[in-house]
Amino acid sequence: MSASVRWYAGMLEQNMMVSRMLGYHLHSPPRSNNRNKVSDSDLFKEMDDLVNFADHLSTVPASLYLQHESLVYEAVRLVSEDYRLVQREIFVRVAELGARTTVLSLSECTHFLNSINRLDGCKERVSLLLVNRNRNDDLWDLIKETKENLVATMEKEKEGKMVVIAAVGNESRKLTGFSELYRLASRGR
Repeated sequence: MSASVRWYAGMLEQNMMVSRMLGYHLHSPPRSNNRNKVSDSDLFKEMDDLVNFADHLSTVPASLYLQHESLVYEAVRLVSEDYRLVQREIFVRVAELGARTTVLSLSECTHFLNSINRLDGCKERVSLLLVNRNRNDDLWDLIKETKENLVATMEKEKEGKMVVIAAVGNESRKLTGFSELYRLASRGR
């Protein structure tokens, strides 16, 4: 039971961190605000906090799978409700960052992809804990689509940088050749 209690205490801490980041408690109605004014760095921070919640949820002690104790069952039920709300918040951020993919830098795309991969890594273990609850197929479909778009965008950006590097390299050789001609011409005087 002590492992279960420690895990649940960690989940309560995650709940508080997410609530602090959101500016309201998970079970309160969300404040209406203009999300378009949120900076990319704020979205990344929010995404990290939400993924940390799912990541901690996936560290559930193996004994919790038995859930024979009513206390453990109730803790899992409460966490399940919180996770449903966290999934909603993750959906909003993935959609927002996904829409901004074309203006994100390569490092920002990489950070976003890492967050999505961490979340994807939690999916199986969380789904085992919350069998038939909180599947949220729309979220996982959005994550899959966003991941594909991110990878495609990152590949385009890398190819673009390689072309620029090659062009700069060719220009550098031209400048070196020009410098060499100038040096030879200066000697000939």
